[in-house]
Amino acid sequence: MPAFSEKRDAVGTGRLVPSGKIARQAVLAEYRGEGVGSAMLIRLVEEARQRDFGQVYLHAQMHALNFNKKLGLSVTKKSILKVAYRMS
Repeated sequence: MPAFSEKRDAVGTGRLVPSGKIARQAVLAEYRGEGVGSAMLIRLVEEARQRDFGQVYLHAQMHALNFNKKLGLSVTKKSILKVAYRMS
């Protein structure tokens, strides 16, 4: 699922895998902090609900901890490099 600028340039991406995993979410540096990542994650969760997935999960780097928590995901496992989240 791509995200586009007003000029229709791709500025972010993310995907929903059939297992319920949200993967490969990224936003170009100059567009971070503008709500692009939040909008994409919310849309991916909505898509999972439309497909009747029981839950979704993702792995993220530690610096994304607060970003994902603000959007309602809960931490299920922490490690040095990444965090696992789940949302029911």
